[in-house]
Amino acid sequence: MIKIIDVDILYTTIVVALEPTLDEWNAFKKKYKAYITNDDEKCFLDDFNNNKGCNGSTIQLDRGDYMIFVRYAKEHGDIAHEVFHACNCILKSRGFELTDTGESYAYLIGFVTNKVYEILDNKG
Repeated sequence: MIKIIDVDILYTTIVVALEPTLDEWNAFKKKYKAYITNDDEKCFLDDFNNNKGCNGSTIQLDRGDYMIFVRYAKEHGDIAHEVFHACNCILKSRGFELTDTGESYAYLIGFVTNKVYEILDNKG
């Protein structure tokens, strides 16, 4: 499934692709042309077709948003891993630094993780 999480407070979105099929990818690409460039599609398809131990990836889309790809959504550690990468990219691009308390990072990671699991629970 492919869904979009709005991170309004930071003026960005995260496209979440959890165990996507190529049909879902093509339907998403058709519906949200503004999100996906040819380079973005190449990154996604490289990850989608890569079976060399890669279970997920995070890419920055050309328009400044982000995409999380997770091949097997039941791997909670992989979801957490990619959520961290996306949140780290978002916050660094806005001048935030990971501090001793990491409160801004912890808040955003918690927010995005909750949204991902709402999607998995068919609530999002």
